[in-house]
Amino acid sequence: MTSTTPLPLSVALREILIQVAAYEAANASRGDVAAKVFDYIATGGFAQRISSMIEVIVEQRSDSAKGQRAMQQFWRAEDTRLRSLEAELASMVGDLLGLGATLPEKARFDHVAAPAEVPATGVVLTPSRRIALQRVPPQGQVKPSA
Repeated sequence: MTSTTPLPLSVALREILIQVAAYEAANASRGDVAAKVFDYIATGGFAQRISSMIEVIVEQRSDSAKGQRAMQQFWRAEDTRLRSLEAELASMVGDLLGLGATLPEKARFDHVAAPAEVPATGVVLTPSRRIALQRVPPQGQVKPSA
């Protein structure tokens, strides 16, 4: 008597064994990869590379901060020089106007956008003109009469 059931059962069993072998191979390679990654991280080379990258980042940030401070200092000095020049020019024009001179339109500072107050020189702004063409004496001092 010939039985037909063992053949399909053996085929199914064979398929299952092939799948199990494939899973075991995949898990074995996963374990190998995990072990390799762990060995790489655990050795001194990895930590040294991370440390050197962090040092470069810290150095770059420090250099960048130094550059920013230098540029801010440069622009503050430039602004101070410009404010001083504007104040002196406004004072000179104010002196001329105070003497009764009439100046051309371009010499009146209407087009100059100056800050609201330049305390170091006492030059202040008025609503009608950007720069008042007069000197204001510092507090506690009386303006000498001419």
